[in-house]
This record gives sequence, C-alpha cells and structure tokens, in this order.
Amino acid sequence: MSIKPSSPFFSTNRLRVTPILVVLVIGLVGFAGACSSPPASEIPTNAPQSEPTQTATQTAPATQTPTTAVGTIYLVAGPDADPAIAAELQPFLQELASTQDLRFQIREELSASELAAAPLVVVIAPYPDLPELVSASPQTHFLAINFPDFESGANLSVIKPNTVPADQIGFIAGFMAATISADWRVGVITEVDSDVGETISVGFMNGVYYMCGLCRSVYPPFPSAGYPLYVELPLEAGQADWDLTANYLEVWDVQTVYIQPTVAGKGLYGVLAEAGINIIGSTSAPQEFRDNWVASLQYADPIGAVHDLVPELLANPDGQEVQLPLLITDVNPNLLSLGRQQSVEEMMVDLFDGFIGTGVESTAIE
Repeated sequence: MSIKPSSPFFSTNRLRVTPILVVLVIGLVGFAGACSSPPASEIPTNAPQSEPTQTATQTAPATQTPTTAVGTIYLVAGPDADPAIAAELQPFLQELASTQDLRFQIREELSASELAAAPLVVVIAPYPDLPELVSASPQTHFLAINFPDFESGANLSVIKPNTVPADQIGFIAGFMAATISADWRVGVITEVDSDVGETISVGFMNGVYYMCGLCRSVYPPFPSAGYPLYVELPLEAGQADWDLTANYLEVWDVQTVYIQPTVAGKGLYGVLAEAGINIIGSTSAPQEFRDNWVASLQYADPIGAVHDLVPELLANPDGQEVQLPLLITDVNPNLLSLGRQQSVEEMMVDLFDGFIGTGVESTAIE
C-alpha cells in the first residue's frame, strides 16, 4: 500500500458473530333393590322426579377463564448494536417495567406476533426490519435510537444525532487544532478518494485559517505550502501505512491532527501517540491514548434522552423526535484548557447559526 498523492490543491503537503380395573356390582345392587320395591300399582303417578345431582352440572375448567395478558417492554439490540448503549439501558428499562407491573425482555430480534401486549419496544440501531415491525404493530410504540434517516410517526419516536455536515466537522477540528498548536503545526488524516474526506480537508483548512489568518510559522521546518498538512489513507491501511503517516507528520513537526472516522483506529492512534502527535477524534478516547487525546467531537449520549422520554411515552405514546447535539467530549485539560474549549464552543454556536461559512458546500459525514 502507498499513501496516495493529494488532491489538486495543496499537493505539496498531502500524503496520500397399568389400566385401572373396575369391579362392577351394579347387578347385585339392582337385584337387592328389586326385592324391596313396591308393586307397580302402589307407585303414585305424580311422584316427584329426583333432582339432578351436582355431578351433572357442567363447569368450565379453570384454564378456560379469560385472563388479561401481561404487557412486556422489549429492548432490541441486534448483533451489530452498540453494546455500551444496551448495557446502560437494560437496568433502567427493567426497573421501569417492574414499577409499571410490566415484564422486561432483551432480544436480538423480534416478530410482530409477539407484540400484542407490548406497550413499548426500544430498538438500538442497526435493525433493518424495524420499518416493517412498526407498520405491522400499530398497537405498540417504538423508540428508535441512532437511526439517522428515520422520522417520527404515530407509533414511532426517534432519538438521533442532529447530523452536522462534514465541512463543519472539519472546520471545528481545524479551528481547535490551531488553537492549541504552537506555530500552527497541524494536520488532517482522511480517506483516500472520498468526497467526504475531501470535504473534511477543505473544512479543516478553512477552520485553521479562520483561527490564525495566514498561519505562517516562525520556526523551521517550513513545508513549501505551509500548514495544515494532509494525509490520505485507504480503508485497508495497515501497519506500514500508519508508520509512514506518523513519520511524515513527525518530520514536519506536526503537533495535532484530526482523523476522519472511517480511517481511525487503535493502530493509527498508537503510532501517532508514540511520535508525540496529539489527536482530535470522533469516538470516546481509548484509555491507553488519553495522554495524547485532545478531545472528541461526538454527539450527545442518547441515554439521558431515553431516561427522559420513555416514562412519557408509556403515559402518552405519541411520536416524538429528539435530535442529539454535537459536543466536545473526552477533553484532556492538559491539551485543551477550559478557556480554549469555551472559545471553540462559542465559534460552534456561530457556525451552526450560519454566521460563519466554511467555504465549501456541505456534505453529509460518513
């Protein structure tokens, strides 16, 4: 594998799971009775008939008595669902079900035939059969978590990220990187031959320039096109590619990089941290790299929204939609001070309100 050349602009600083026996004595009993019976002429014609015995009364077996089905709250988490979200939601939903005299079950899959007495089903993405399940079970309310393309409906509520375009993600990362890096020595690592990656790169560059203007370094080394630097990696990148990336950035004394989520991973984090390069990511910070982890650009945790919304849905199951904001999380205060974090957050407000432009047409981030 080789890291491919850069796009047309800034080309000089881009690196690309036994029978019972019955003894009958009826004959003997009948014979004895016949000997003591009166003559037929002495029997009154209007003698009352004997009353039916209780054994003749037909009663329904206890198992046929109608009963009300016990309702069940389901948590559906398929094989590819986020296990952390499932682990956090299970005790909350289990306790809530017990307070509502309901049962609770966690399942990997579910069919409409099981939902006749289910007031609520919470589903963690991905779950491809969810639309069909919602349509086939109008008596049940569904809460979909992290389905970005879903919209709320009569029996469907949605908690999803308020998707920020790729250029704005790049812009925020570039602004943050430049804010904390001496001499503006920053870079961005994106996926090769990716429109989204290219959009992130342009947004990153403009975020850096918005923060520092010309961003001219005072001390060497001096890349021919200046900072930021760009590296493009294929999705199948391996150790050799990561080593080459770290070496390239280290030669140019890059201090901080943002990594596009599609090419991020512990292998790349490891070589960058070893080279002393700090990381702005899009996931929670791995514990072993926290010393070099500046912060994460992540959407708000859906757990809090679920805690707020579920009791309301049990009382009033109308479709609702909650959009989770993009936040700066997992902050390392040794790299991103409180004052600088506040500066980035103030810029984000203006960016989302449209007072700052990124200089590129927005593209949905992968």
